[in-house]
Amino acid sequence: MQGKRDQARAREDAARQAEEWAHQVHERVAALAAEALLNPLQNPEVSGHTGEMLLNGVYLVDDADEEVLRDEVEALAAEFEPLGGAVELSGPWPPYNFVKGSIEAAR
Repeated sequence: MQGKRDQARAREDAARQAEEWAHQVHERVAALAAEALLNPLQNPEVSGHTGEMLLNGVYLVDDADEEVLRDEVEALAAEFEPLGGAVELSGPWPPYNFVKGSIEAAR
């Protein structure tokens, strides 16, 4: 029984750590954006990446601020890599996440 409790505690600790990492990354990147949103997490089959996705953030950034954001993401990647985390940036993408009602209008 103690072993099962230890395993459950380890899973809970890992989940709390993952949530804290996602929060830190989102806050730091969102501070550089005009707007920021959290999208639902994607399964590896959808995202094309192995491992568990902890954050699926979208950030609206002025063209002039793009390099600053990329530099911050690189710094975050270097910071979290030794801890077993990966921080990746894709885009730029069209700002469809920030168009009010865009998903509803498409239906």
